[in-house]
Amino acid sequence: TGKELIAQAVHHNSARRNHRFVAINCGALPENLLESELFGYRKGAFTGAMKDRKGLIEAANGGTLFLDEIGNLSLNTQQTLLRFLQEQEFCRLGDTTPTKVDVRIISATNSDLTAEVTEGLFREDLFYRLNVINLHLPPLRERQEDIPLLLTHFIHKLNAKFGTKFKGVTPEALEALRTHGWPGNIRQLGNVIEAAMTISSGNYIGLPELAQLIETNKPGQLANQADYSLALSNFDTDYLTRLLRKHAGNVEAAASEAGMNMATIYRKLKKYGINKKEID
Repeated sequence: TGKELIAQAVHHNSARRNHRFVAINCGALPENLLESELFGYRKGAFTGAMKDRKGLIEAANGGTLFLDEIGNLSLNTQQTLLRFLQEQEFCRLGDTTPTKVDVRIISATNSDLTAEVTEGLFREDLFYRLNVINLHLPPLRERQEDIPLLLTHFIHKLNAKFGTKFKGVTPEALEALRTHGWPGNIRQLGNVIEAAMTISSGNYIGLPELAQLIETNKPGQLANQADYSLALSNFDTDYLTRLLRKHAGNVEAAASEAGMNMATIYRKLKKYGINKKEID
């Protein structure tokens, strides 16, 4: 939905802009690796710790640390994070000397943390410590007015990356992008624009290029909400099938490309009756 883009915007428009913005997906690493990534470690702290290493919290000193999918933290790591937020200091793994840092924490999740607090899956004290300013980001399909701005962002970024000189998209292509379902949200939009730029020959991305990458819905084609839901379900099924086929059934890799967490992918697979073992 653009959580990291929002976090970056907050960082770059604040007094911390001259320091680092550091991001980590809390659902992408197992618990033992996540804690060492966040807090760092001393040489000899565990097997394979051949030298001292700073953690991401220390690397973001003076800046911003973005914790995506914070609902995936284990209760033990939640407790360690809470202690850091309360004291503004921490110890690297294998160390007893506290390190003080000044870091802004921005966290995000696709989960209902209120429900997880009730179920005992997320610490209530950590929830209230983090939940100072709450922003709700609806899915991209409910924010069509954001798409032109996002297109400008992606095209500028990709022009710099590839040395190209794309100026934008045609009106027909923009309409197709605005009416698309985008189950993979902003990550999927960025991937589509990057792919379209690689197969386009002019300075504008046109509908023919996009037609090879997405299924377009013309105005008036969806007569009612039931039709819309059916079309969205059909797209979800096709998108997930192609995504998993691309990654040989690897759910973690598919989730990373789509900008979803693994739990979301598994829920959708169950919802649509997709068996990843049967995908070629």
